[in-house]
Amino acid sequence: MNISNYSCGDSSVCREKRQFTVYLYEILERCGRVKIDREGFANKNYEVEEAYYEPAFLRECFDEAEDKEAFNRELIGYADEKLKALLKLRPDGVKVEQTDLGKESGDEVYVLKNGIPKETGDADLTKHINGWGKAERCYRNPVARWMMNVKPDIALLLKRKGVKKKDEFVLCMTECVYTEGDENYTFLCETAKGKGYRVTVSRRIILDLVLELLISDREGAIKLSAGDGEKPCSLEAGGTSTVYIKSDRNPRAEGVSLTKITDYRRKLVKGDKTKEVKLIIGNGTELNI
Repeated sequence: MNISNYSCGDSSVCREKRQFTVYLYEILERCGRVKIDREGFANKNYEVEEAYYEPAFLRECFDEAEDKEAFNRELIGYADEKLKALLKLRPDGVKVEQTDLGKESGDEVYVLKNGIPKETGDADLTKHINGWGKAERCYRNPVARWMMNVKPDIALLLKRKGVKKKDEFVLCMTECVYTEGDENYTFLCETAKGKGYRVTVSRRIILDLVLELLISDREGAIKLSAGDGEKPCSLEAGGTSTVYIKSDRNPRAEGVSLTKITDYRRKLVKGDKTKEVKLIIGNGTELNI
């Protein structure tokens, strides 16, 4: 292999998505023209205030929480509520298959219930959900666990363009897809003794739930805030989106050309003159370079 071909646009031999996600991040963090193609955001111009690469927002909120048991109880209560809705509504990105759990072996099965009881015996709910052992495991909603572990490839904190006061912010999360395709998570859920479902949920759905929980009006909700702390700032959820990186390895009809990404990034590194990038965030991500 010629290393010069490792990262050379559409014909790159590199198969690692993270390599090109970094390039995209370096472009987006400088983006001064952003449109959000969603209800409530139309005809408003934004610019990037901050860009974050693979941020673990929910994990950091847990680490900062003074009452970690209260955090986990809120997380599980929210995840139980959302899991019930997913089983009932079955939106795009969710696949539900009825299964006989007696035939399954070795897989963890979650028995859907109404949250965690006040008295939990020897269970230690102050630990990170990944560290829950035998005493706590029956309360570990798999959706909650994925929410604590999933990270968007890129997150953008946006502010209104041309508005001097920094009191209105929007948080968006983006998932990048290169050669591996869309990522999904699968688990078993018991709804009656020996009966239940095998549920497959897209990573995008999990990111949606994380964003909703972080920016929510729920009483006692886990909160993410913005601003310099001098006064309360408005923080809205701009939603999640998916950007498909188009190349010879991933020749999708719709997507952002890897050649355009790598060429633009090289110009940034060299200090060459570049035209202003325009970003449109909707269900997908459109980047005009």
